[in-house]
Amino acid sequence: MTPLRYPVLACRVAGAAAALTLTPAASLTAQIPEVAFQQPTTSLTEGAQIQRIRIFAFRTVDGARVSAGELTVPFAVSGSATPNTDFRLSPTGAIVFPDGREYAGLDITIIDDAQHEAVPDTLFIHLQPGDGYSLHPTLRTLSVALIDNDPANPPPTVTDITLDASTRGRDEVLIVRGSNFVSGSKVRWAGQVLPTSLVSASELRASITKKLLNAARESAVAVVVANPDSVASASFAYSLAK
Repeated sequence: MTPLRYPVLACRVAGAAAALTLTPAASLTAQIPEVAFQQPTTSLTEGAQIQRIRIFAFRTVDGARVSAGELTVPFAVSGSATPNTDFRLSPTGAIVFPDGREYAGLDITIIDDAQHEAVPDTLFIHLQPGDGYSLHPTLRTLSVALIDNDPANPPPTVTDITLDASTRGRDEVLIVRGSNFVSGSKVRWAGQVLPTSLVSASELRASITKKLLNAARESAVAVVVANPDSVASASFAYSLAK
């Protein structure tokens, strides 16, 4: 650890024939280290190599930046990105600054998946306060946009809707046929999301209460299929009116 230097004052030795004068060292105001990210925002892409984020911790002595000495700074995460599903961090929980270095590294791995996401997930990394250091007022949180690398799925289409005859007498099941259905596709009945299961890329089954279904006996109801990447089909008018 870099030693602190304190000012040495001129002094006179009592009873001595001559004054003993020491040359003053440069004045030093003891300053606790300040910890900060290198920048407030960044973006990382799925499938890229591990990215290292630098965090700095230093104090100023005689106008020069010096190491803060060995220091441990905890951090927390938040945002729409999910740990171990969308990203991994190393280390986790706290960053250690070795003695003699002004910075430490935080490695971020963006986990690649096969699902297109129209809106990037966001990860926020928040440096936490602690003893023996201060946090920079505007560089204490890093915002990371996680950029998707998967091509957009083609939009779903709806070509036909029928009732499953085997369920009559109980809550009904809609059989929705079309194309480009994927895991997580949802049937929306007049804007309301129905419990939906994927049979194949061309068929979905959605449970619907008799109360909701009765609306189609009076007039056509708009049915839409929405994929998990927010891409939706054109509206299909479904009616049971005679």
